[in-house]
Amino acid sequence: MPILKTPGLKDILAECELVAQTDETLLITGERGTGKSQIATHIHEHSKRASKPIVTIDLASIPANTIDSELFGHEKGSFTSAHQKRIGLLESANGGTVFLDEIGELPYELQGKLLRLMQEQTFRRVGGNEEIHIDVRFITATNNDLARAMDNGAFRRDLFDRINDFPLHIPPLRERGQDILPLFEHCIMLKSDETEKPSKSLSPEAEIILQNHTWPGNIRQLEAIAKRAFVYSAGNDEISGDLIRTCIEKDKHIYPPATALGETFSTATTTQEQEHRDQIEILPIEDVLQACAALETHGELNAILQESRKRMIATAVIENKYQINPTAKSLKTERHKIQNAIKGELFDAPNISPPTVLSLFQSWKPELRQHDQIIESMLHHARNDLGNLEELSKAADLKMFQDALESTGGSPTEAAKKLRTTLKMVQRRSAILKDMQTPDNASTALSLTIN
Repeated sequence: MPILKTPGLKDILAECELVAQTDETLLITGERGTGKSQIATHIHEHSKRASKPIVTIDLASIPANTIDSELFGHEKGSFTSAHQKRIGLLESANGGTVFLDEIGELPYELQGKLLRLMQEQTFRRVGGNEEIHIDVRFITATNNDLARAMDNGAFRRDLFDRINDFPLHIPPLRERGQDILPLFEHCIMLKSDETEKPSKSLSPEAEIILQNHTWPGNIRQLEAIAKRAFVYSAGNDEISGDLIRTCIEKDKHIYPPATALGETFSTATTTQEQEHRDQIEILPIEDVLQACAALETHGELNAILQESRKRMIATAVIENKYQINPTAKSLKTERHKIQNAIKGELFDAPNISPPTVLSLFQSWKPELRQHDQIIESMLHHARNDLGNLEELSKAADLKMFQDALESTGGSPTEAAKKLRTTLKMVQRRSAILKDMQTPDNASTALSLTIN
């Protein structure tokens, strides 16, 4: 099973297993090395075709002058070197699944033939007249921009429409922070099983370096570094941080050193980020709460509140030269709260390094950019006080539920549907609102506290 621990990516597995029960064609997109083939295999293994073969065809690796014969087969004598009939790769998958990797590399002149096969499940071998019928399910993948390829006339729009019924996008590893260590440990375990040697643990420093790395080669690069680390650490039970640096260093001829090591702190990034934040018009606190209440789902609000907390902590960490004690003091909170807050986002240590904080800044979710005004307004009103931000977050949360209940006539069931959350959660908020002195206390009382 593919390792997808990062929040949101588990939905990909759930969608895969749902679509696996059908014979629909899928298009998996993502950068090289993100694990598209593992996703395709996972879908096949959860389908009704699991007992039949899955045939993986890397279209980028087949020479253009032989690809027709490789895919569709040929009859004896169909060309000079065709001394006997040959079954093509597609026909060999009969009853199972065909995974067409790098579909964007398929020559244009063969795209129509593939489209016909997908639609009618029939084709002709090269040099043949007989219609061959097969029963296969197609999964396709690409790291190319097929929209641009269509605009340039290199990819057929009707073929794209046929394969894009169920698109799945696999994010790059740099956006999957919680997957990095489980993936690395899985690779170490596989190497241990293969060599029949004891497995190895990672030192805390090694974990930090792995989590800070930007992984331009994605999972493929991670697998290579895990293999190196296992071999080079012979005689040791633990893989050190220095060894991980050495293993990553070997990629410097493939990836730029600053990117490969993930240890260059760019003040330009944070400066540019700060300039962007300075240009945002701050909303009055009542408008902030109303904007939060007007969001479509409670999940969206929760993402905004988490992002606000993350940005406040990251900013304080940088301003306090990456030290936890001064950071906690500046945010008017206890040290352990900062440690708990940054665990899994930064790391729990006496000093927090610049690249770690930079990775946090770079991990800010692009989809929340549209809500930057809400986020920055919340941070402004909280005034670098983590406690105030938490109170404002509670106020925004209660305001959303209050408005949802009012707009649905006080029905918790309808409010839960409206906010796409659980009935239990609505009932809890409803009880809190009833305990307040005035119906609007959810916004006004907490507003007074913060102001």
